[in-house]
Amino acid sequence: MKLLGEIMLNGDGQILEKPSWTKIRRDVKGDGSVVWVIPARGRFGFFLYFGVCWILVTAMVSGGFLFSFSSGGRIKGNFPEWVFVPFFAMFWVIGLFFLYAGLREKYMSHVVSVGGGIVRLRREMFGKVREKVLQEKGVTSVAEKVFYQRNYQPVYGIEIRGIEGKLRFGSNLEGEEKAWLVADIDGVLKSRKKGEVVRGGGAMLEPMKVGKR
Repeated sequence: MKLLGEIMLNGDGQILEKPSWTKIRRDVKGDGSVVWVIPARGRFGFFLYFGVCWILVTAMVSGGFLFSFSSGGRIKGNFPEWVFVPFFAMFWVIGLFFLYAGLREKYMSHVVSVGGGIVRLRREMFGKVREKVLQEKGVTSVAEKVFYQRNYQPVYGIEIRGIEGKLRFGSNLEGEEKAWLVADIDGVLKSRKKGEVVRGGGAMLEPMKVGKR
């Protein structure tokens, strides 16, 4: 017997243990539902650093043009001054986008739960909560997917795909955390489909075979 939630096997038959250093908390409720609490990372990551730098540079350049116009200066060229408004607005939008992405990465927490026939993803940042749910029976896969690229390298996140949509999260987690979460969530869903009961630290499963699932 293997204890689901502490030791899992991935699709390649590799043993995956819950990282001892992770801050992710896994709880099993009295009704058999399972909850994974993923706290905010609290790190000053790439997106936040890039967004702040981009906005500072944009503010200095656009501020310089604004000061020049307000003091009676003119820009050489055969084009109207109003064209600078959409031009700089584009740079401000890009900067604010990266700033928001950085704030999400630093301050947003996630809660994933399986129970009551649904899979729920709850996001919270600065007191604002957003939720999205999938029908548990309609889930078709739990896997790591490429979310975006950073420095020409793919950045993976976790995707729970269902018939009516998908839940995506975890791109800022460490690789070991992602691998364990994918195996654990997938294992919980499969064990519930088989009618196995989740209790204590996890679901008691039949002996797991090494190899492709």
